[in-house]
Amino acid sequence: MDYIISILEQEKNRINRRIYDENLMQKNMKAVTAELSKITEIKKAIKILKQRSKTKDFE
Repeated sequence: MDYIISILEQEKNRINRRIYDENLMQKNMKAVTAELSKITEIKKAIKILKQRSKTKDFE
C-alpha cells in the first residue's frame, strides 16, 4: 500500500513541477485546469489509501 501511495505522490509532484516549470498558469489556463483536476483526484486517492492502510493495521 505504501508503494502505491509513494507512486501517486511522485506523480502529483511531477504534475506540479510541470505546471510551474512550463509557466502554464500564464500560458494556457485550460491545460492548468485539467492538470489541477488530476492533482485533486490524486490527493483524494492518497487520502483514501492512507485511511485504508491505517484501518488494516488495527484489524
